[in-house]
Amino acid sequence: MLEKVVVVGKSGVHVLDSNARIDQTIANESMLSEMNGCVMSSSGLCVSLLEKAKLVFISHENVFRASVPEMMTSITCTNEGEILFCGSKSGKLYVWHLREGNLLYCEQIFYNEVTDVKLDPLESSLLLSSSNGDLSLVKLVDLFTNDLHTKHFLGHTTHILSVCNKRYGLDSVDFLSVSRDKNLRLWRENSTQSVKSFQLQSNPLKLYSYRGTYLLCDDGNLVIINLKEFTLQYVKLHPGPVYSFLEVGNQFISCSFDGIRVWDSHFNLISLYNPNLSINQMFTVKSIPRCNYKQLLKLKLQNVANTIQI
Repeated sequence: MLEKVVVVGKSGVHVLDSNARIDQTIANESMLSEMNGCVMSSSGLCVSLLEKAKLVFISHENVFRASVPEMMTSITCTNEGEILFCGSKSGKLYVWHLREGNLLYCEQIFYNEVTDVKLDPLESSLLLSSSNGDLSLVKLVDLFTNDLHTKHFLGHTTHILSVCNKRYGLDSVDFLSVSRDKNLRLWRENSTQSVKSFQLQSNPLKLYSYRGTYLLCDDGNLVIINLKEFTLQYVKLHPGPVYSFLEVGNQFISCSFDGIRVWDSHFNLISLYNPNLSINQMFTVKSIPRCNYKQLLKLKLQNVANTIQI
């Protein structure tokens, strides 16, 4: 591994060195979350604890826990970590300004659980999915001017597991979504219907996009999604579920219950590490950001009724 890897899961939060040994322990308590309930930004790590109405903010030698109005089932944030977007169990979208600790926005988007929230690369729109198959696009300029308009995309008939917002990217596809019934759909913003639909061979878990676009699966497969030719390639990475996957330089890193594996650009196995940790999320960093999170004390005190609109 070329960089330090932050691992998050039942074993807590740890930083591993280039040999997958524990270089730093930040938290020993369980940090289990939903598949889309953990995010890393330049200001730190945020975890929405599984089955709890709590957010945990983690930076260098600092852990801050904040009670929130309800369970947050999916979270994302801006690259700088200033704005946090949370989808909730009841179908609401919460938006917090973390520098000030203020709740900026709370709105009912769906009448079912929000299963994923994703920003586009320019951080101008938010794509949300729900447990009944709904998919909606929210433009942030509308959100922050209190003039919310949502665009709905129709096609899924069951629980959407994960989405990918590639709006303004270089690909001909604007969005991707995958549902529990093994249905992967590709979308363009100018059409409310999907432009391509695949019935998968494996049970999907989560979409991942960096330079390429990938789908992590429950049977250890990784699906490489070619957005130019609209083709799928299956690669076996682990004997069990692929919990997390990263592109790092010209290498790939994946993790499952059997440990962490490092692959070359052609998916030839380079090395296998077993740090003896229960991991369900991974992030690569050069160093853990430093933030004291004192401003987030307001999160514990704020009520949704006191939402500030900007």
